[in-house]
Amino acid sequence: MSAGLAMNLYPAWCQPKATPIPFKPEDPELYFAFFQNHGDLDQKIQAGNTAAAAQLTSNAAALYNLTTADFGKLTTEVRAFMSDFAAWQGPVQAYYNKLHASKQLPDVNTIKAFQFQRQALVKARYDSIHQTLSRASWNGLYTYINGDFKRGVKP
Repeated sequence: MSAGLAMNLYPAWCQPKATPIPFKPEDPELYFAFFQNHGDLDQKIQAGNTAAAAQLTSNAAALYNLTTADFGKLTTEVRAFMSDFAAWQGPVQAYYNKLHASKQLPDVNTIKAFQFQRQALVKARYDSIHQTLSRASWNGLYTYINGDFKRGVKP
């Protein structure tokens, strides 16, 4: 009797379990913090004169381990995230305003759904940035976010 046939004779609960592959998902809250931080930096760059903006861009690209061209691509992606985030905030704020007006407590499942939606926005932008940047720039940015940036974030 072959091993495959023997395994089919046992009920599923008796069969050995496959060993899961270890996977550490990215922390959406870390990337959310980075997107907000980069959005703030983008505002400073836009507010500065040409020379100051160029210097800030150059310094930030070096800090993030990105080429200047990829820094521009990152900024475009973060701007899109911030726009999506602002759109997400509308219904959330409306929900809280309704609760406040009616003196009700929030529903835990609704809060979890909002959190899931926000994390899905972060994940989608993370994936988009990963695909948009060159491999070297992505590796540099990833290292920066999960290293120096992470160490500087206050819990």
